[in-house]
Amino acid sequence: MELGAAGVQHIHADLASHLTGTADRLRQWGNDEPLCLAGPFHAVYGTFGFDEKLVELEDRPIVAEIIGKEAEAIVYLYGACNRALTYPEICRSEEPTFHDRFSNDARVPSILERRSFAELTAANEIDVAAPDPKDYLAKYGQYVLTLFHSARFRRLLSEPARRECVHYFGK
Repeated sequence: MELGAAGVQHIHADLASHLTGTADRLRQWGNDEPLCLAGPFHAVYGTFGFDEKLVELEDRPIVAEIIGKEAEAIVYLYGACNRALTYPEICRSEEPTFHDRFSNDARVPSILERRSFAELTAANEIDVAAPDPKDYLAKYGQYVLTLFHSARFRRLLSEPARRECVHYFGK
């Protein structure tokens, strides 16, 4: 399935480079195979902050065929997340409600889903921040620092992800 990510501009490079960087980071942190397989596909349905779609939602079964149902479910959760509504929930609740921007549904994901979401969120944001952390924080700091400084969010992360978050985002 040719997705065309190399031809899509992302913040510091093309989308293919960002997807690969995110996936590489997930592998370096020692994540399980479904999460690592989700990494290079994490933005195929677009995201709350990046609405460029490489694949339509109707093609979810095709993505699941390629990377597996568990990995595709992670990709969907990540892409569907309404961050404006969900991030505050993550910061204030041990069992946060996730708001789906595609369906407008809301549900409390399992702890495994929340951990996968947090790990993928950290890998994604660090990959975006890495080329120029000061510029990243100037542009997006308000958006993510509350989340990344939240004890509830950090408890969802692996130790390698937590360390790298502290390196890039402080505290």
